[in-house]
Amino acid sequence: MNSRDPQDLTIRDIREQDAGEVLTLQRAAFVQEALIYDTVRMPPLTQNLQELKAELSVNLGLVAVLGSRIVGAVRARRKDDLLLIGRLVIAPDVQGLGIGSRLLRAVEDRGRAAGCRQAELFTGSLSEANLRLYVGLGYHETQRVEGDDGVEQVFLRTSLVDPHRPVPPGSGDAFPVPPAQRLSDLARERSLTIAVAESLTCGLLATEIGKGEDAADWFAGGIVAYQPHVKVRALGVTDGLDPCSAECAGQLARGVRALLRADIAVATTGVGGPDSENGHPPGTVFVGWSDAAGSGAERLQLAGGPDDVLRATVDHAVRRLVDLAADAG
Repeated sequence: MNSRDPQDLTIRDIREQDAGEVLTLQRAAFVQEALIYDTVRMPPLTQNLQELKAELSVNLGLVAVLGSRIVGAVRARRKDDLLLIGRLVIAPDVQGLGIGSRLLRAVEDRGRAAGCRQAELFTGSLSEANLRLYVGLGYHETQRVEGDDGVEQVFLRTSLVDPHRPVPPGSGDAFPVPPAQRLSDLARERSLTIAVAESLTCGLLATEIGKGEDAADWFAGGIVAYQPHVKVRALGVTDGLDPCSAECAGQLARGVRALLRADIAVATTGVGGPDSENGHPPGTVFVGWSDAAGSGAERLQLAGGPDDVLRATVDHAVRRLVDLAADAG
């Protein structure tokens, strides 16, 4: 298992029956915050089980599961076209492994699929690690508000507008820096080369990455490996392996990184729909990655028709590359 990116991490919907484990996780994660602010009278620490169950009954949140253990959680709800994100918590012993970034990206995908155009979250003004994470993932500060407990809360927002669709003039919520451009900036700053392997997205991911500035200088290229025998012969995927699996996604990423001698690689595979395939429901997607530190894969369950699934997969894969490139520094 990669020490930075656990390979068997699964992200799924948060459920009311998760309440007990999520509450324990929440309290453990906020102990450090209590030390920073010198108080235990914080809502995440005083919330009880009944309150949490009621909150989870209608929620767009997610949990990250490692083995059989919930190691991360995030809550979210829709308010008109705004996704309100709260209580992003990671177990103390797995903090720093990128799980928080992955949960945040996944819940943004859920909000985008639900029709939200922006996402908002907040954190305390003294929570420097949280602020660095959110700003690094494209959030910008909108206001500061003093809470009832005297703690100044910093509110931040980001756009969820689909970068594959044009933004109407004057809408005011286009991405400040499109993900492909951010990837380009990081790759050039850090002298990184990027590669992709595609099954599900069939070249759409490479097309999106190629939009980045000076792509010829840092984008090594991509391989579309749609049929199983191409995955096996070109990229070294184990013969007979389920193409809709974390193992396949990880092997695709490792194979294309080795083949094209790239620093960072991602891969996409899964079921776009509209029908199930081999027991996998439509929208089941795996995004694999590989870099000098190791490899792994993430499972997504995306909503919408085939075109929606493909767009969301490409967006998630580009953002995953951005996260990897940022970590490479």
